[in-house]
Amino acid sequence: MNRLLTTLLCCLSAAALGSARAACVVQQAQVQLPAYSAQQASLGQLNITVLCQDPGDEAVLELEGPALRVSGDDLLLSLRGRGEALALTVPSAAPLRTGLRIMGTQTLSFPLRLAADQWVPVGDYDLHLTLLLRPVRP
Repeated sequence: MNRLLTTLLCCLSAAALGSARAACVVQQAQVQLPAYSAQQASLGQLNITVLCQDPGDEAVLELEGPALRVSGDDLLLSLRGRGEALALTVPSAAPLRTGLRIMGTQTLSFPLRLAADQWVPVGDYDLHLTLLLRPVRP
């Protein structure tokens, strides 16, 4: 039986911490995740574009959320539906939880993996995440 699931990642918000004129800002954060079927794994992508005034400007990028935990080098996310959860893995993205130091304007891309055999009810699942960008102090 094919149980198709529409996945909705909402409320990926960005906040720059520090002075009113931050040297770097999150220009765009975009999640690309296809509809999910428990019969096969699904792959998506998280793209984060950080815009800095100068090539030497440094910042620390962090991802926060109540359904976010680290396992080795990976981030584990829990998408929530009506009483059910769907597990999502972001391989090699653990530094986003502890603070990823970046320099200059760049677009960071992280793969998103939804494993097969997660039999959950059809519907919308959401995840609230916040991106924090802090300036690096000398």
